[in-house]
Amino acid sequence: LNGCNADFFATTNGDSNALGVSGEVTNLGSQGKHSLCAVDCWKFLSKARLDGQRFDIVISDPPSMAPNERARSRALKAYTELNTGALGVVRPGGLLLACSCSSHISGRDLRTTVEASARQVGCSIELESRERAASDHPIRKGFPE
Repeated sequence: LNGCNADFFATTNGDSNALGVSGEVTNLGSQGKHSLCAVDCWKFLSKARLDGQRFDIVISDPPSMAPNERARSRALKAYTELNTGALGVVRPGGLLLACSCSSHISGRDLRTTVEASARQVGCSIELESRERAASDHPIRKGFPE
């Protein structure tokens, strides 16, 4: 991110401790190029879109929203809402990095929510890459994520 010339916003539920804010600021090497804020992402994305703010890169990486199968339907709706908000502030030609760490949400599910979000926003998207968790992320035998 050091080479970025645009603002950088990290958004969560407003808990700056959840971001590790001090480490993030250090890692940005900002030199005045970036802004870091800890705010409720739903409110931030809505206001940013209404204000006409657009970003080159938006990273949507929420905490697990489907801790069990019963929460799956609600989580899919939340992923769609979150990615609709995120796509609403990605500039044309920009990049959305959409992530899920919910074991009950498959890669296909996530892609479906992003596609639904793109239709709601009225933009076209192209899948550039599909990645899995890093090798240091534990995956239980017989429980593919």
